[in-house]
Amino acid sequence: MGNKRNRMYYSYVNDNFDSLLSPPKLIFVHPKDVSYIDADISEIGDKFHMFCTPHDGTPGIKQAISSEINQGYQ
Repeated sequence: MGNKRNRMYYSYVNDNFDSLLSPPKLIFVHPKDVSYIDADISEIGDKFHMFCTPHDGTPGIKQAISSEINQGYQ
């Protein structure tokens, strides 16, 4: 398959964390075609803030914001 970009997906699991309740879905598309990893989502006020580490050539943690926890991050 070769090397592909690392991307972040989400899925819901059961209470025992041993079975998926939904298929994995892409949660965010980085504006550049780069890998991105290590996300954390925090609710701040009425928005969700996703912090991640893109491999875009600029060191540091980046932030994307959405009004929904599992989609719409910009």
